[in-house]
Amino acid sequence: MPSVLENQKSLVATMLKHEETWDLEAIFALRTPDFTHNLLPADFGGPSRNQDESRQLYETLKPHWKSYKITKKAEIHDVDEHKAALHTFSSAESTVGHFEMETMWFLTFIEDGTKIKVLSELVDSRSVAELFERIKALDEKSSK
Repeated sequence: MPSVLENQKSLVATMLKHEETWDLEAIFALRTPDFTHNLLPADFGGPSRNQDESRQLYETLKPHWKSYKITKKAEIHDVDEHKAALHTFSSAESTVGHFEMETMWFLTFIEDGTKIKVLSELVDSRSVAELFERIKALDEKSSK
């Protein structure tokens, strides 16, 4: 039987793989029913999102990705606290051009490390704001 640390590490690797492919069914299967998603900084990302609200955000963004690559720079686990922290760099091609973002991921797992209960992402707010502005402009242009 795998240890809690092995479960956490496996779950992180699986999560990053699914995030790259934007496989929403697979991404959301890794999360608990009472999952909470925090997009930080708070003044940029807004309030915490539950599972349904997080999915709505993902569904809004998914059609814009042509390719998406996440490179893990660092990964730290605290098994006793059921937490992990990741530092990643993302590079993507989208319907609105090239996109790059540095992210810190803070995860809280259930006790055995097999599901994610809380995900807080500290994103490069300038890069994400620019992406959202380009998507909004494209959507407005398309609706005319």
